[in-house]
Amino acid sequence: ALSTQEFKSLVIQKQNLPTFQLPLPIRFVSEYLTHVESKRVQWPGKDGKVKPVSPAYYKAVVLSIKDLYMCEQSIMADDLSLLLFSKRKKFQREIQEMRAVGTYPSAQQRFITSEGYHEVAKAVVQSHPRNFGGWAVQAFAALWGYVVLLWCLMARCDRVARLRWADLGWYKDAMTAYICKSKCDQAGVNAFHKKLYYNDACAEVCPVTALSVIFFSREDESIRSDFVFPRSDTRRAGARYLSKIIGSKFTAADSSRFGCDPLGISWHHFKRGAFTFLAGLTDACSYVATKLRADQKVVDVSRVYTFFGQGQDGVVGRLLAWCGA
Repeated sequence: ALSTQEFKSLVIQKQNLPTFQLPLPIRFVSEYLTHVESKRVQWPGKDGKVKPVSPAYYKAVVLSIKDLYMCEQSIMADDLSLLLFSKRKKFQREIQEMRAVGTYPSAQQRFITSEGYHEVAKAVVQSHPRNFGGWAVQAFAALWGYVVLLWCLMARCDRVARLRWADLGWYKDAMTAYICKSKCDQAGVNAFHKKLYYNDACAEVCPVTALSVIFFSREDESIRSDFVFPRSDTRRAGARYLSKIIGSKFTAADSSRFGCDPLGISWHHFKRGAFTFLAGLTDACSYVATKLRADQKVVDVSRVYTFFGQGQDGVVGRLLAWCGA
């Protein structure tokens, strides 16, 4: 502020320390955040190479402005609050894009992109059990459906692995799947039927098609025929064979498509990837509805939003069913 004639008057002395006179003009805050975005710091371990500041640094900058208003007991204007929120989200997404193409030092490891999910689903459905250790045909066919449902239901791996045929149904044009409980709802008080839709554009990522293959390829005399997935160790065995399939078709050089190193993909990448994918579609469904679908707690209002926000679940399911198109 002191380096710009226009903003010098904002700086005051308080208890022998320089601070700001509130309220801050939105033009000043915007220019300051632009300055932070343009900063370049040393890339760790690589001499002469620089990178933007980290998302944590940017978050500290935004919180410091909010803390200033809080300490001075001043109400922040809505337009300034929106600016801080939107600029921070935009910066985080830019960093994620840089990580995806390898122009930021730390690769993203927590989620898989929609393109990466499509590639994995396609690779699994085209594979054959005799090429990967002779796993039973029935169980191997279920692997593809397991991958598809992890993404489309945004559910934890054990919840999908324990799905029963009785948990599935239909409501109008949607197939429904009942997830009995989640990490933040152990009693299942807020459980409801999640909606899934047919994808006629990309069969390899269609949850309806995947479940049809599982149903018609299962053995009727199986002692676990009431379960969608035929093995009790679906999570462990499936992860091993998924790793073999990915290792045979992809390399670390494909990280730009996957948003992470494909050789390290595990089950939670699908859940987090689905949530991240939908969170980026800000015009499609509310952020709260997306977080609830991902079984994430929303402070103290999760129960309220679950009760009043179920109508958007159909939108969330439709988007994910079509994400590979």
